[in-house]
Amino acid sequence: PRRLRIIPSMHPFRPSQSHDLERNLQSSTGPVVTYFVPLREDELMDTFDAINAANADPPVNSIVALAVPEAGIYIYYDHWEDGIDPDVTSPAQDSTEIWGDGNCDNGFPGKILDPPLDCNGDVFSGGESIVLENQVPIPRDASQVLYDGGDRIQASFPIAVTRGAYPQSPGSFLAGAVEVLSTDNWGTSFTAPIGENTANDGSA
Repeated sequence: PRRLRIIPSMHPFRPSQSHDLERNLQSSTGPVVTYFVPLREDELMDTFDAINAANADPPVNSIVALAVPEAGIYIYYDHWEDGIDPDVTSPAQDSTEIWGDGNCDNGFPGKILDPPLDCNGDVFSGGESIVLENQVPIPRDASQVLYDGGDRIQASFPIAVTRGAYPQSPGSFLAGAVEVLSTDNWGTSFTAPIGENTANDGSA
């Protein structure tokens, strides 16, 4: 099954951001922050099998959750199945969705669900939590567009993104979730120990 939950908030939260970002929210609707949904489902299934091969069975129940802190935010959801869009503000790929711009024709949360949900205006008021959930078959068929690992999410203001998953069997008894950091927080310099006397499983 494919499911979407949009949870309104009585008390929208406001993350600690600079005044420059707040001004940008008012002056621009283009993407200022980028996230990639980690953990592809075929790799997750390998992990589940390694933990509990006797009971771990596909499909993988994939969950992508987003928290929208401000009114007026645009979110660009770019599915990997037909390639990453070079310009999400003017999508060339049919699967790329634009949420929050008031235009239901170019996408809204839950549009690709079967059956699709109602658009309800496609405008964020701030404080919503969007939980996208669908089952991803293994092996993966790229002709089927889903909310899953490898997708790119961009937004006109920083949002919170969480990634979770578990196999069909044994269900959420074998589940995991991670915080998804924006590419601004990715590392660019790494140090790895390499040498003839480097410790390993046998000598550490």
